[in-house]
Amino acid sequence: MRIAVTAGISLLVAGLAACSSGGAAKPAKSVTASASQPAVSIGTVSLPDQPGPLVDTIGRQVKTARTMHADVQVASADGGTRLEQLSADVRTDLDSPMAAITVHDGTQPTTYAVVTNGIVYSKTDGEEQEPGKPWAKLTRADLPGLGDTAAGKLLKTILDQTDEALREVSGDTGLNLVRHGTFSGTATTEAVNGVQAHRYMGTTKTADMVSSDASYQQMVSAGLSKLSWTLWVDDRGLPAKFVVTLGTKDNKQAVHTASYTGWGKPVKIEIPAAGQVASVTG
Repeated sequence: MRIAVTAGISLLVAGLAACSSGGAAKPAKSVTASASQPAVSIGTVSLPDQPGPLVDTIGRQVKTARTMHADVQVASADGGTRLEQLSADVRTDLDSPMAAITVHDGTQPTTYAVVTNGIVYSKTDGEEQEPGKPWAKLTRADLPGLGDTAAGKLLKTILDQTDEALREVSGDTGLNLVRHGTFSGTATTEAVNGVQAHRYMGTTKTADMVSSDASYQQMVSAGLSKLSWTLWVDDRGLPAKFVVTLGTKDNKQAVHTASYTGWGKPVKIEIPAAGQVASVTG
């Protein structure tokens, strides 16, 4: 059986929202996740002028909103090359993250992942895992049964990449990046994605991130001493846009851009029907 690779997501960060506590989602053939209140009813808040308190405020407001849509793009700094692009509908109020992720790549078929309760359902356009079954069901519980085989290593890679994709769109790493950073100057106000937002610019030393996320060690080893970022937050304490600029010792740069819309609006995250799903363990 073939396994669809869900996402070639890099280890570099590009998101800002939050996965915070709440009721856990229950697996089902089809789940429609709806917000309990529309975005317009989310009240305004006072935005702190320090990174840590600001992140705390954003986390609370994101949980209140319950849902959002994210679009993430990774491109060369000159805009000439699009490296990655993904979009997702996300529940932000669950203990177990729930999202429907689409990965767009101009050189590869579009791939999809539905994540809920630690289970990943994945498919790639034009491919079947088994006859009549385009979706693969992947869980970390399958890993021990596959042992140190090529299939086991591939499954682990897919799950790791999907976890990275989920962090890209739900923003756990982005929040952490801002929390450990320093603002450059004072916030300004400007329109972004059709809303008025407060723009915060700052930098974060990559070495300061290693203790909380080992993936940053790769950046340190590659000569990335710091990351520059810009964050836009609206009056409700909800992120509208987050941009991270990455550079290396040879002065090559890439830009990660995450845009967030649809706060508090209903999202539909559908788990594939059992008859369309193949298991990696047979």
